Amino acid sequence: MKYIESPTYKGGTEIVLYSTQALFEEAQFANNLMNNLAIAAAVPDGVDISGRQKLRMMTEEEVVARATRIAKLAFVAHKANGLILELPAPKPSNFDKQKDT
Repeated sequence: MKYIESPTYKGGTEIVLYSTQALFEEAQFANNLMNNLAIAAAVPDGVDISGRQKLRMMTEEEVVARATRIAKLAFVAHKANGLILELPAPKPSNFDKQKDT
C-alpha cells in the first residue's frame, strides 16, 4: 500500500491510497477458504473425567496470532506460485504536473 499526496484548491493536501499488488482469483479463493476455516478453531484443553480430550475456543490473542501466521504464509505461497500481480503507481494528474513547474 502506498499513497500520493496532491495539493487541493484550498491550499491543503489530499491523500490517495493505492495498492501496488493485486491477488489473482486463485489467491483470492484461497484467502476466502482461510477466512472460513482459520478462525473457528478449537485447541486442546485437557481431558474430561472420562479421559476424552476437552477442547476450548481460541482466545482473541490466539486468533490474531494464528490469522497473522496464516496471512504471512499465504502471501509467501501466493508470491512463489506467481499469484500476485505487480501494479504500477498511478500517474500524477495534469494539475499536479502544472503545480510542480
